[in-house]
Amino acid sequence: MGRTGRRPPAPRRPRRSRRAAGSSTAGRAAPPSLPRSVRRLRLAVFSDAVPGRNGVATYYDDLIHHLAPLMNGVVLVSPPAGPPGSTGRFSLSMPGDPTQRIYLPQARRVWREMGELSPDVVISATPGPFGALGMAVAIRLGAGFCVAFHTQLDALADLYWEQLGGRALGAGIRLWDRVMFRCASEVVVHNEELVGAVRERGAARARVMGTAAGRAFIAGSPPPIGTTVRNVAFIGRLAPEKEIGQVWEAACGFPDIRFRFAGDGPLRATVEGWALEAPNVESLGWLRRAEVLGLLDSSDVLVLPSRHETFGSIALEAMARGRIPIVSPNCGISRWTELAPGLVVMGEGERAADALGRVIGMPAEARAELSRAGRRAARDLTEQTVREWAEVIERTAWSRRPP
Repeated sequence: MGRTGRRPPAPRRPRRSRRAAGSSTAGRAAPPSLPRSVRRLRLAVFSDAVPGRNGVATYYDDLIHHLAPLMNGVVLVSPPAGPPGSTGRFSLSMPGDPTQRIYLPQARRVWREMGELSPDVVISATPGPFGALGMAVAIRLGAGFCVAFHTQLDALADLYWEQLGGRALGAGIRLWDRVMFRCASEVVVHNEELVGAVRERGAARARVMGTAAGRAFIAGSPPPIGTTVRNVAFIGRLAPEKEIGQVWEAACGFPDIRFRFAGDGPLRATVEGWALEAPNVESLGWLRRAEVLGLLDSSDVLVLPSRHETFGSIALEAMARGRIPIVSPNCGISRWTELAPGLVVMGEGERAADALGRVIGMPAEARAELSRAGRRAARDLTEQTVREWAEVIERTAWSRRPP
């Protein structure tokens, strides 16, 4: 979308965010380091992720809670919350994972709501039907348009569908990414390695963006980490790309440590079988955000040995609660130097059990310092991310064209 030199419109009556309606804005001013004009802007975020079901959904739930007090209106447009199949709306299961579905938006209602909001900026967080509708809204209403690239879905298609179907689906995903990227004034990615990928697919401008931990995870004082490692958690999708088999290996190697798996996915039955087989393993199923916070607070270590992980928001949340995350070098969070003081990154070829053994072998004070450093780093990155998103939103608003 070309630059027009047109200023953002005069302020309207502030609107409360659909997802952040419970957050109080009284007495809260925008931090002085944020662009002042952001407070006049209205933002619509379109996401195909069901609230609370995966990292993308969590990312934008958290982000709008941070942005809502700083802007004139923030709305998240996404599928309804609830377990799969509970909404009564038409949907299709994701390839290889029936616990996640692609929903069709109620386009007429969305268009009506967008007409009332008249957003200055639209962010499409996903390339599915909701993200596509966001692109159409931006074009029709002349809003600035930004695309967020969270997951290399074509790589997951190759993982789940190894035959011709997977290659065809991956090619279709790359083609659709190219369409969306060329309509956007900016494409946001979450680690440096994705910059080249989005530029190859036609992005005119790519920016690496951090992650903001939820306010509940940053707030308050979490309980201190234990002097010994007694509780280990895995929190995320129970899927092949998460390499949860390595967590099971660690549980078998450390029978005196409790291992708890939280999440849902195609390997849930496998995890439930492990829980029946080993007395130190628990399968907790899918948890609400408050329950995730409680699980982290009662754990010493989080393990995330993923084969594919664009960032790894749960590791940042663990750091925000003063817990020690062990992550694979495939996790995007491992490439953020600002977070290095609070992370334990598995070496090339190292298994999760070996990395956990390294943590167990540390002096208690060294683990305590990891805990303190991680919490400081998570707070700093959260503040930086909110500030940088405000800058992107302001720049995207200036890029828009008149309807």
